[in-house]
Amino acid sequence: MVSIINKNDYELFAKSCEATMLRGRSSVIFMFFWGGFICMFAEMLILIFNRLGFGRQESVIYLNIALILISFTLTLLGAFQKMGRFAVAFIFITPFWLANAVLCCALENRAEGFIFGVCGKMFEIVGPVLVCEVIAFILCGGFLYAFSFL
Repeated sequence: MVSIINKNDYELFAKSCEATMLRGRSSVIFMFFWGGFICMFAEMLILIFNRLGFGRQESVIYLNIALILISFTLTLLGAFQKMGRFAVAFIFITPFWLANAVLCCALENRAEGFIFGVCGKMFEIVGPVLVCEVIAFILCGGFLYAFSFL
């Protein structure tokens, strides 16, 4: 049986679902410091990898691997979405949103089984993005190669 909800109950429900983002100038200042913290954390990881004896390029590769593992962990704990409400810049770091998008699709469809649920739906959102990125890289690389002779 379908229950009909009145306007007041709906407004209470809608307010409970609203994002708790900061508004105004304090939001900009908060985002500035949060973005700085993320960059500082990433640079700290690079320095740690450098101290372990890796070169700059290897350190950046291991940094991306570490960011993906951190994103997987935060998504599994349910913290990624909560952090995204007040730290929107956090989501725009490519390894974070890519790992989160893949894992969310896999977690939502795990009831359908491993092959058709998890593996089949894992790249539902990220697949078209990856295809467009590969095509853009090929076009840009071809463009740079063509004009490298001038």
